[in-house]
Amino acid sequence: MSAQEPQGGADANGPHVSAVLTELSFTLTVADLVAAQRAHLRGLLRRIGRSKALWVVILLAVLAGGAGVWLDAGQNASGELLLTVGLIAGCAVVGGALGLLIPYLLMPRSCRRLMRQQKSLSQTWHAELREDGLRVASPSQQGFVIWANYIAWHRGKRMVLLYHNDRLFQMIPAHAVTARAWAVFDDKLAGLPQR
Repeated sequence: MSAQEPQGGADANGPHVSAVLTELSFTLTVADLVAAQRAHLRGLLRRIGRSKALWVVILLAVLAGGAGVWLDAGQNASGELLLTVGLIAGCAVVGGALGLLIPYLLMPRSCRRLMRQQKSLSQTWHAELREDGLRVASPSQQGFVIWANYIAWHRGKRMVLLYHNDRLFQMIPAHAVTARAWAVFDDKLAGLPQR
């Protein structure tokens, strides 16, 4: 990759003249893209599951529904209201769950479409894990990100996800990651949360 690198060790993304610790090369497949999207969604679900507000809403739905059933047994108007509130809150929880489950199930189809739309995804990618950051390049694009700019990462069986923010991430298939690269990721991303 050094033959492609501009003189002075810098490009539009800034200087990156530090030592290359290891290099990787990979070509993404639809299965890789599905694995990345599903890993990202699972991380999102874990963060949502840790939300106290969500659990409070679920608890209130269950309590309101239960109280409505108990009070409605005596044909009480308050019981009908609580039962209605419980049913509405329960439907909202079920609807939210379905809203996450359906895209999860349709992900292979949408990933095949993304691969057709964005030709660069199926190109061969080269990555340099450097002392100061990660440089990735394909025949059509290149980029460099310093390690400090990542906010989190995911180390999975199928994919490594490096997060720029909560929704934007870079992906590297785990089958392309060497033992040396795992060591570099562990060292350089040690202080970041794992998703």
